[in-house]
Amino acid sequence: MSSQLHEIIELKDVQGLVDSHAHPLRYGHSRQLQLQGSTCIGEVIRRVEAFVQNNASSLPDGAWIEGLGWDQNLWEVKEFPTAVGPATPTQSRS
Repeated sequence: MSSQLHEIIELKDVQGLVDSHAHPLRYGHSRQLQLQGSTCIGEVIRRVEAFVQNNASSLPDGAWIEGLGWDQNLWEVKEFPTAVGPATPTQSRS
């Protein structure tokens, strides 16, 4: 392209251009229990138990534990998990 087709503006006092945006959903997902690669509901339960144990000091009583990333279609028993224990409220997304 020829520079004759464009107007060139010199920004003398501009320190730099800043792309100010965020990815709140990605950040939120990074704060969740990652369940990719789980091979059965038993493994999901073990991961949830380990997460609770490792984060007990920062989890308030009754805290929800949100996990994502598994594919129950790869499990021998292809059932969608709905809960991992009677006292642990959960929310799940595959």
